[in-house]
Formats: sequence, structure tokens, C-alpha cells
Amino acid sequence: MELKTLTTFIKVAQLKSFSKAANELGYTQAAVTIQIQQLEEELQTKLFERFARSISLTFQGETFLQHATRILQECEHAKQIMKQSDQISGHLKIGIVESVCSSLFLELIQTFHKAYPSITLQLTTDSPNALLQALDNNELDIVYFIDQKRNHKNWNKVIEKSEEIVFVTHPMHPLLNKENLTIQDILQYPLLLTEPNASYRLELEHQLAHKNLHVEPYMEIDNTSFLIELVKQNMGISFLPRFSIEKNLRNHEVAILQPKDFTLQVWQQIIYHKNKWLSAPLKAFIQMVEDHIQ
Repeated sequence: MELKTLTTFIKVAQLKSFSKAANELGYTQAAVTIQIQQLEEELQTKLFERFARSISLTFQGETFLQHATRILQECEHAKQIMKQSDQISGHLKIGIVESVCSSLFLELIQTFHKAYPSITLQLTTDSPNALLQALDNNELDIVYFIDQKRNHKNWNKVIEKSEEIVFVTHPMHPLLNKENLTIQDILQYPLLLTEPNASYRLELEHQLAHKNLHVEPYMEIDNTSFLIELVKQNMGISFLPRFSIEKNLRNHEVAILQPKDFTLQVWQQIIYHKNKWLSAPLKAFIQMVEDHIQ
């Protein structure tokens, strides 16, 4: 499906005439007819009802017209963004928690740099509390973190997206075959956990405390990628955001343990201060984040 074919389809729909569309687009009427026929074959539906002296859109044609119009609008928007990209320069200070930095954020940063090569970035990794404190002190432009929902009258929230935190293990771990698995079963095995001040690590400890349980990790490290590698080597069980292991799950390198008595949901959140001046680089970053997450 080519953009020029969508343009032809929209023009025919607007003018309700193959010949008028051909004149405006600089095609022969036969060329327009062939394009519409090929489009109908590709979509496996009729887009126009043809009468002796007039044509009209079918129900499927009306539906497809909305999609075709949106596609061309998005393409035009992308062209405009690309034209502006080289003109935008500046500096952004971004605060981020490590688990997001090593997974979701990598692809976003690569995309952002390609679109805006003249914008330099300074990344700071820390706990949510520390990042939000730095935001309030105007030491960061924007923060991207995982935690329970955080709201404040001085913050503007760009994204708020729920995420599941799961127990991750090697695909051959014996607990995968256990029926009625409990959190206490998991605690009997070596645990590989993030640093104590990581938001979901704190939530884990809080929930365990309510059950009169506590966690004693075999290893603690603030590097999610390293934890995943240790799990792949069958060194223990870790507790990580599901999004950080999706690729490993698809490749059958890790597996998820699902205790019947424990679940934890947190939230991806991206926040900037309401008094922060929305510079061109910050506006560009916010727009790309919204497009990327959606």
C-alpha cells in the first residue's frame, strides 16, 4: 500500500469522480482506475459503488477513508517534525530510575537522538524520591520513574502507565512445576534483588512485612541487565518489572513465577514541574515520549 495510492483514493472520494481526480493529480483516468482496483484487491473489499454517471463510497470505503486520511496526516506531521529537528538545539537534564534506563529508555533515547541530533542529554539515575526532590529543586527538567502513583499540585504528569513486577527465574527452575506456589516457597531460594531503595523492592518488603515475612537477598545490585543475566545463568530468582524481561521471555531465556498469594502493580510515570519553562528541547522530548509510550 503506497502513499500515492492513498492520496488518489482520498481525491476520488472527495470529488466523487475518477476523471476529476485524474485531472487534479496529473494522471490518466486509466491510471487512477488501476490504483483503486489494486487498493481494493489489497484490502479485499469494494471501496466504491460505481454507477453510470457517478460513484459513491461503500460502507467499507467510508471506514477506510478515515484511516487513509489519518495516515497521510501522520506522514505530513512526521515530515514537519523532521524539518524542524535539525533546527532544535539545547540541553536536557533527565532523571530516571535504573530499571527503566536499561530497558524502555534505551530505544526512546536512540529515536530521540536520530530526530534531534543537536540536543544534548544529561541522564541522572537514582531513586524516585531523590529524582523528585531534584525536580523540585530545578536540578532536573523531567523525571521518568516507576513507583506507586505520585501526585502533587506542583507537578505535571506526561505519562502514567501501570506495570506488573514479577518474580523471574530460569526456565528449568523446579518451582515452575509446583502447584499452589506461594511467596514463602520463593523465599526459600537465593534471591537476586535491586538495591534496597528501589521503589518496587521497598514495596516487596512492605508486603512481606504484612505477612510476617522478610527477604534476605543473595545479591543486591542496581543494574537490571546484570540481574537478568544472572537469572539466565540459573543463579537465583529476581524481582523485576515485566517490561524489562519481555524480550527474554519471548526468547525463552527466563520464566515467570506466579505465587497465588502475591501480586504487585506499580506505575510508569513521567513528570515535570508546573513552573518549568517548556523549552523547545523539552517540548520535543515530551512529544516523543507520548508517541513512543502510546
